[in-house]
Amino acid sequence: MPEPAATSQDAALDALDERSLLASLSDAIVVVDEAGTIVYVNPAAERMAQRPPGAMVGGPLIDLIPERYRTAHQQGFGHYLATGRPRFLGHGPVQLLLLRADGTELPVDLTLSAHETSRGRVIVGALRDLTDRIGLERQEATVRYMDVTRRIATQLALADTMLTMADAGEVVLPAIGEVLGWDVGVAWQIGPDGGEPVSGWSRPGLEAIVDDLAARALHTGEGMPGTVVASGEPVWFDDIAYDPRFVRRAVAERHGLRSAVAFPVHCGGEVEGVIELFVRRPRAIDTGAMVALAGVGTLVGQIIERERARAEVAAARADLLALARALQASLLPPMPPAIPGLEVATAYHAAGEGRVGGDFYDVFPLGDSRWVVAIGDARGRGPEAAALTALARHAIRAAAVGHRSPADMMRVVNQAIIGQGDDVEAFLSAAVVVLDIDHDGITLRVSSAGHPLPYLVGVPGCPEPAGDHGLLLGILATARFRDRRLRLAPGEALVLYTDGVTEARDATGEQFGDERLRALLAGRRGRTAAELVGAIEAAVLAHGGDAVHDDLAVVVLRAEQRDASGLPVAVDLDAPPRPFS
Repeated sequence: MPEPAATSQDAALDALDERSLLASLSDAIVVVDEAGTIVYVNPAAERMAQRPPGAMVGGPLIDLIPERYRTAHQQGFGHYLATGRPRFLGHGPVQLLLLRADGTELPVDLTLSAHETSRGRVIVGALRDLTDRIGLERQEATVRYMDVTRRIATQLALADTMLTMADAGEVVLPAIGEVLGWDVGVAWQIGPDGGEPVSGWSRPGLEAIVDDLAARALHTGEGMPGTVVASGEPVWFDDIAYDPRFVRRAVAERHGLRSAVAFPVHCGGEVEGVIELFVRRPRAIDTGAMVALAGVGTLVGQIIERERARAEVAAARADLLALARALQASLLPPMPPAIPGLEVATAYHAAGEGRVGGDFYDVFPLGDSRWVVAIGDARGRGPEAAALTALARHAIRAAAVGHRSPADMMRVVNQAIIGQGDDVEAFLSAAVVVLDIDHDGITLRVSSAGHPLPYLVGVPGCPEPAGDHGLLLGILATARFRDRRLRLAPGEALVLYTDGVTEARDATGEQFGDERLRALLAGRRGRTAAELVGAIEAAVLAHGGDAVHDDLAVVVLRAEQRDASGLPVAVDLDAPPRPFS
C-alpha cells in the first residue's frame, strides 16, 4: 500500500543538505552561539562582509559591528542571556550598519530568530543589503530636503521679524520637524558662557518633552549644542542613550528618545545658535540630511544678518532724521515773533526727508522799534549747505549790531564767506530787510544779493518787486550792494521767498514760475500774512504733486490796518488792481 503524500515529502526534505540550502540563499545568514561566537556563515554573508571563505567562523560577532555601537550590542546581548528575552526577536527587521573588512559600513536589514540545537541555543541572523533601497530613499529624501529649504526660505522671508534665534526657531523647527519626520526640537542661543534654550516645537501631545529638554541652560562645550559649537558643523547622534556627549540622558530615557541631529547657525563668522531635533525611534546617520541642514543653518544666519543690518540702517536713518530736524530747527526761528503793528507768517520745506536744507530765514529785533528780516539760499544741500547757512545767519546778526543799512550787512557777510579761503567753494543768495516802526507807519529798507526780489502786495494794486538785484554773496570781494527804501501801508504785505517756490516743477518739468506767483498774490491782496503763506505753500505743493524737489522758504510781513481807535478794519478788496508792470 503506498505511503501518504505528506510522509513522502517529509522523507524527501530529510534527505536535503541543510548547509546546501543555507548556502544557496541570496540573503546573508550568520549564526552565533550564546557566547557571541560565529558558528556558521553562508557565502552570501562572506561576500557582504568582504571576508574570505571560512575567515569569519570562530570569531566574535562584535567584530562585524561598528565600534560606536558595540557598547549597546553587548548590553542587549547580555540582557538576552540573563532573561532569555531578546529585545529584538519577534519584532521584525532592524536596520543597522555592518562593518566590512575594508572599514566601510554597509546598511543592512537584520531579522533575528532563536533556535534550540543539540549543541545549545543559537541565534540566526538574516541580513539583506539595503544599499539600493537606501539610495532610492536618499533620492526621495533629497527632494524632501529641497522642499524643506524652499519652505524655510519662504517663511523666513515672510516673517515679521527675524533678528534672533528665538525668531528663527519659531519658523525652522516646525518646517524641518513636520516634513522630515522628527518629533521634537529646541533652538538655542549661544553666548560666551554656553547655550540658552529660546524656543521649542513638538508634535501634538509631546510638549512635555520640549519642556524637559529645555529645562536648563548648558555650559560652554556641554551637550549637543556644545559639540556643534566646537566643530562648527552638524552632528548626528544615532543613539543618544549610549552617547557620552549627550548630557540629558535621563530626559531621553524618560521619553524614549533614540536619535537626534543638531546644526549650527552662523552669524558674522561665529556660531550664533544651534537647532536640535529628536525622534523616538532609531535613525541611522543620514549624510544627505546633514548637508541639507547645514545649508539651512547658513540660510538662517544670512537672513538674521540681513535683518539686523536693515534694523541698524533703519535706526541710523531715524537718528539721522532726528539730527537733521534738530539741525534745521537750529537754523530757523522756532516761531514768528510778535512785532507790534505787523503780522509775520513763515513756511519752510526741505527737499527730501532727512536732508538739511540750504534755505533759511531769520527775524530778530534791533531795539524796540527796529527789526531785521533775512532770507537766503545756500549753494547745494546737506552738511556743507548747513554750515554755510549757519555762517550767513550769524554773520547777518553780527553785522546788524553795527550797521543800520542792509546793504552794509551784505558786505560784512560777503567778506565772512570769502574769508573762508579760496579752496572753499561757498556762495549763497540772500535778501535782508530792516523795518523801522513808528507812529506814522512802517518803513522798509530792502537789499538783495542774487536773491529773488521780494514782492510788495499793495491794496489796491498788483504785486511789484521790491529792491535791486545784486551779486551773489561769496563770489567777489569788491561786490557792492544797494538799499531800496519803501513804506508799508496798512493792509499791504511784503512777500520774501526762495527760488524753491518759483522753480518748483510739475510732472512735465514745467516750473511754477514768477507769473503764477504774481497772479496768486494779486488774487489775494488784503489777505492776512498767514493766509498768503498758506496759499503759496498749497499752490506750490499742488503744482509739484505734493513733492518738494528743492528747499523752499517763505516769509510774509503785513502791516495791520486799524481805525482811529486802534481796532483792525476790513480791507477794501473791491478796489481795482493795477495791471502788471
